[in-house]
Order: sequence, then C-alpha cells, then structure tokens
Amino acid sequence: GPPNKSGKCATCDGSFGDCLGHYGYLPLVLPVYNVGYLSTILDILKCICK
Repeated sequence: GPPNKSGKCATCDGSFGDCLGHYGYLPLVLPVYNVGYLSTILDILKCICK
C-alpha cells in the first residue's frame, strides 16, 4: 500500500483510500511447512509411495 496518505501504491498505483494492501514476499533460508496438513500429506505419500 501507499507509504502515507498523499502517496500512491507502488504495486497498483492506487491512492491511500483505494489500495487495501497486498501480500508480501519474504525469502526464507529453509522451507516452512504447515503442520496442520502434515497428517494429510503423510496419508497421500503412503498411498503414492508403496
């Protein structure tokens, strides 16, 4: 989003009132896994890797 009320957003060129914000990107050194899906992923891998 815009850095202040009088600025424009660098991503969508929207004003402070028009731009609701955008998702950011943060490069990580190691992958981060969602542990909530771990049991589902293991079940799928057990079916595929027999």
